[in-house]
Amino acid sequence: MSRWGMAIDLSKCVGCQACSAACSMENTRLPGENWHKVIFMNEGEGGTKKFTWYPRPCQHCTDAPCTKVCPVRATWKRKEDGVVLINWYKCLGCRYCVLACPYGVRCYPETKPLLEPDLREVYHGHRRAKLWDPPYQLSREEQDGKRGTGIPPKGVVTKCTFCAHRTDRKEMAPDRDPVKDRDFTPACVIACPAAARYFGDIDNPESEVSKRVQRKGAYRLREELGTKPQVFYVK
Repeated sequence: MSRWGMAIDLSKCVGCQACSAACSMENTRLPGENWHKVIFMNEGEGGTKKFTWYPRPCQHCTDAPCTKVCPVRATWKRKEDGVVLINWYKCLGCRYCVLACPYGVRCYPETKPLLEPDLREVYHGHRRAKLWDPPYQLSREEQDGKRGTGIPPKGVVTKCTFCAHRTDRKEMAPDRDPVKDRDFTPACVIACPAAARYFGDIDNPESEVSKRVQRKGAYRLREELGTKPQVFYVK
């Protein structure tokens, strides 16, 4: 079995937000429903202050707090690859998981965007079902409420899935090449113009992502919490 993980090289990342745009388009997200954000900030004080940024997808924690607070076990972690997913058929929309997540990566689409229009009101769709039905959504085969991919029903929480609909297409070698295997790789990895992202089996020491993680300077966000994210940052 593989344990999917991601390494983001901050020395290469230019903060262009191509990853955020690719994520939104690939997963048919609404304006304001950002599964992947690039957080901009000023670090340091006085003359040492510098402008920097952090890409922030779901961290897919090994010890995920969101899975512990869900009263109906709608948030779950797959044993075969360690990816944290949401079963929309079970989700109550209570948003306990939103509060429990220390990384702020979960979304509740029913919250109205402040600036952008609600695309569900602009394009109503054509299906008899009450779901939003835009023309650029995932194929019917790739939409799966049990793993939280596709168009969600009303009143549920959504989040980054490591593009589970792509990685699940078929079994591949643990070390994925974002060019050769682009149909099976998360959209944010493919879209990065600086090639700052690496995706693969972090338990395989020979995979490119593991080699990046093992290099000096690799770390995880808020490691003091003991969540053990499967997303690593390389300085």
